[in-house]
Amino acid sequence: MFRKISSILTIILFIYSVDSYARPPEEAEFFATSDLGESIAKWLAEDKSVTSVALFSTNSNDPLEGDIEKVLEGEIMKHLSKRGIREVSSCLECRTPKVTINGGEIIVSKGASDIQSIQQAGRKLATESLLVTEVYRTSIALVAQATLYSSPKGQILGSERFRANALSIGDASVQLLATVGSGISVFSQNASAPEGLTTGVNVSLLEEIGFGKGGLSVGAILAPGNTLIYVDPTISLRGRFGSSSLGWNLNLGLGYGILSDLKGINGRASYELILGSWAVVGAEGLYFFPDSTTSNSLKAYVGFHVGISIGR
Repeated sequence: MFRKISSILTIILFIYSVDSYARPPEEAEFFATSDLGESIAKWLAEDKSVTSVALFSTNSNDPLEGDIEKVLEGEIMKHLSKRGIREVSSCLECRTPKVTINGGEIIVSKGASDIQSIQQAGRKLATESLLVTEVYRTSIALVAQATLYSSPKGQILGSERFRANALSIGDASVQLLATVGSGISVFSQNASAPEGLTTGVNVSLLEEIGFGKGGLSVGAILAPGNTLIYVDPTISLRGRFGSSSLGWNLNLGLGYGILSDLKGINGRASYELILGSWAVVGAEGLYFFPDSTTSNSLKAYVGFHVGISIGR
């Protein structure tokens, strides 16, 4: 008996600890939850036979945090009221984790939607129907599976799937990286390099390709008397420093450049540190392979830059 009680207490502490350290909901998930609540309420209101509803179970699955369940129920209630269905209740005891012992096995259930539990709740709640909703998180959306049961018989009156976009730009699979900086330019020929500031500007659009990201980089090196414009297919390797929010990118590109009457292959490499959600600092280097024998043209550039990164 003591062993069973200690097992139950351990499970309860585990449930509490998971809830305590679950990740906070993203802003995009809150907006998506509002859209789901409105869509589910509209679906219920379109069924003219539905005049009263009890929200029997609203369950969010990993990696969603439990607060999403309360937000979704609140949105459903709000929009049902706007559509004229005011007899709406919430089954509070259905959200409480229940621990039972069956044949020596410990069973933990939360808002279980089996027929027996639905029929039992239907006899307690003075409503004609019970709503069970399961919410799932995909990489770009929230998906809710809503099922309506009759009360107290537990017969299925209808089931529908709803979807709302929940794309978090900061973690999008597509990355837009824009940087601007200054550095040292190297020129061909033996003549002294023109004096003045050399500026590097770059915009990269990268997409997931499995081992990293790949895409296109477009930019320019604005040197005294020289303007090099390049278009480079780019591969990007990335990572984080431990469990911190500080990330890094190593971008390697090889493409085509235009410098006045010179045209040809150029190579570019850059290393970025991603600070927080948007800010970027880093260094870059570029080499332009064509060589002019008649003019003092740009050959290479090395510099530092700052910028923004949308997506990771």
